[in-house]
Amino acid sequence: MREGEWLIYTVDVTQKGNYNLQIEVAVEDPNRKISLYANDTLLLDKGIMPQTGSMTTWNTVTFKNIYLQDGVQQLKFEYHGDSQNIKHYNLVLVGVEPGASDQDASRLLSQAAFGPSITAINEVKALGIEGRIDNQLTLTPSYHSDITGTLGRRGVHCWIPFWETAVYRDDQLRQ
Repeated sequence: MREGEWLIYTVDVTQKGNYNLQIEVAVEDPNRKISLYANDTLLLDKGIMPQTGSMTTWNTVTFKNIYLQDGVQQLKFEYHGDSQNIKHYNLVLVGVEPGASDQDASRLLSQAAFGPSITAINEVKALGIEGRIDNQLTLTPSYHSDITGTLGRRGVHCWIPFWETAVYRDDQLRQ
């Protein structure tokens, strides 16, 4: 690649989040750089390409945590400096965008469970709302035992099995 040259690739990003951009390069001269744009929005500003000493000695450089939206977009690679040989590019998903704020997570858990806990809020934030629902639907359902046979001597303990199952089991959405 030469100074000012660029390449554009149309990609369909299926999962928004942070990606590591891996580029296998051979760079003869020092101080060579690359910029990356997605739909004309700058994502990487003049990342340094390591010198490998020749145009046939290859090394992989990784630029970490480049955020990409989902959907079809054009990625533009712009080169700064001569003598850069590119073998291939690879984008590796390293972090899915948190899908929910504390407020959104708490609201979901208040509506679809027996209320929020710090652990559950953190799970929703890590998985996102859709991820939490998908996760809940993969759990084995907990079944409520027949409470008519669990009456205590005075009948006061008949709801304990229900509450223990409903409140403390992981599969609250399925109940």
